[in-house]
Amino acid sequence: MKIIPDVIQEQTIQSLPSTAKAQDAALLMIERNISAVLIIDDGELSGIVTERDMCRVFAAENQSATDVPLKDIMTSSPETIEPDDDARDALELTELRGFRHLPVFEGGHVVGIVSVRDLYSVVKRQLARAAELSEKYLFNDRYHVD
Repeated sequence: MKIIPDVIQEQTIQSLPSTAKAQDAALLMIERNISAVLIIDDGELSGIVTERDMCRVFAAENQSATDVPLKDIMTSSPETIEPDDDARDALELTELRGFRHLPVFEGGHVVGIVSVRDLYSVVKRQLARAAELSEKYLFNDRYHVD
């Protein structure tokens, strides 16, 4: 299963420049019901800010969201995946590296962002389908794929 179109279809990229304040990212996350914002400067992916970053900075470090620029809390130069990458490989990457979000990059541009939740859901469906086919093969009189 490929990242696009099997995991994500059409997406509107939610981004801010690195000079924006953390409060801007928090408000955007609330407004769009998302948990990560891409940081794009001069058309290039600079980083990513997630809810986890926000919690770390504002709860643990007691900084003000109105004062802190995103460049101070973002993960710079995040790893990316491509639309043709396999969902299982992307899920393995998130597990190995401890990521919850991966930007999807094609032709030098961000075309989407995929979450570990999205990846898990697709891989789970794929495994369920494989189990169903195996069961049909093992326990039915005739093997046929619907």
